[in-house]
Amino acid sequence: MPVNKPWPWSGDIKRENTLNECIESVLSFNIISWYGNLSVRYRNKLTRVVNQASKIIGDKQMQLQEIYNRSITKKAIQIYSDTTHSLNPAFVLMPSGRRLRVPLAKKAGYKKSFVPSAVDILNQSIFK
Repeated sequence: MPVNKPWPWSGDIKRENTLNECIESVLSFNIISWYGNLSVRYRNKLTRVVNQASKIIGDKQMQLQEIYNRSITKKAIQIYSDTTHSLNPAFVLMPSGRRLRVPLAKKAGYKKSFVPSAVDILNQSIFK
């Protein structure tokens, strides 16, 4: 019995990869600046959009949290290794040399911004 594929191109690897890359590109555009401050309600709505796109294409898409973590890790490593970058002084090693110091954040808006989020993710993934 033949499997019903959602679209005529559902067997064409090249087209599926192009669609996956297109959807990931649209969702991840500047994700570093907007995803950290999203409320749970809007994160859930975007997750439903990603799941719906996965069903239409017939291939599982990366979740937004994974895309966000990958993007923020890449950008934070880039900033940490570039000593001339203006945010480089925000990435300071603790005296032990094993973890980065999380900047003091009193307001919730700053706690969810790039630098504290990037330091948290780097400490969890790279500086284990």
